[in-house]
Amino acid sequence: LEAHETKVCEFRPVPCEFKQCLEKPMAKDRPDHVQNCKYRPVDCRNKSSGCGDNMTFVEEQAHAQICEYRLVECRYFSTGCAVKICYNQAQEHARVCGYRKQQCEYVPLGCDQTDCYAQDLAKHELECRYRPVECDFKFRGCTTKPSFSEKDDHQAKCRFRFEFPRYWANSDEHNFQQMVLSRGLEPFEQMAQATYVSKPTRDRPCPVNKCADIPRGGCEHVLAGGDPG
Repeated sequence: LEAHETKVCEFRPVPCEFKQCLEKPMAKDRPDHVQNCKYRPVDCRNKSSGCGDNMTFVEEQAHAQICEYRLVECRYFSTGCAVKICYNQAQEHARVCGYRKQQCEYVPLGCDQTDCYAQDLAKHELECRYRPVECDFKFRGCTTKPSFSEKDDHQAKCRFRFEFPRYWANSDEHNFQQMVLSRGLEPFEQMAQATYVSKPTRDRPCPVNKCADIPRGGCEHVLAGGDPG
C-alpha cells in the first residue's frame, strides 16, 4: 500500500518541476499543470521584434509592458501615421516621420504654412510664392532676390532692366542663350545700310598695282571717285 500511495497512485500529490512553484498537483494532473504553470519559462512575446529575454510566464506579463522591443504607435498617429514600431526605435522614427508638422522655411518672409506635413513640405517650398528667386536681369548685374510673388514688380523697376529687340524669339526669357533670330537677316541688313560709310582703308591693296606705298586712308585708286574707286 505504501508503495502504491507514494509511487503509483494517480491521486498522490507531486511537486511541480519548476522550483518557484509551491503547488503540488495530483500525479494525473501534473502534465497539464506543468504546461500551464505560471512559473514555466517563456520567451518574451516581442521575440520576433528582437527581444532575446527569457523569463517565467508570470514575469513576462510585467516585462511586456516595459520591453524595449514592444510595438507602439507613432506619436503622429492622430495626424495620419499608421506605422507601428519598436519602442526603442520610435523616437528616431518620429524625427523623420512624414506626418510630423513643420513650418515652411519662408514663414519669416510672409508664408502662412506653419503646420505643413513634413512629407509635403519639400514640394510646398519649391512652389511657395514667398520663396526667393533670382531676378531675370542677374546676367546684367542684379543681385536682388525678390520673392516669387514680387518678382514681376521688382523686374518692372529693376535698374538693370533691359529690353531685348522684339525680333529675337524668346526675348521675354531674358536669357540670351535661349534666343534665336526670328526674322532672318533683315534686321542686320537694315543695320548695315543705316551705318555704312563709304570710306577706304589703308589695308586695301592698290587695284591697279601702281601704288607701292599706300598712304593712310588708301591710295588714289580706291578713293571715292577714283579709278576704279
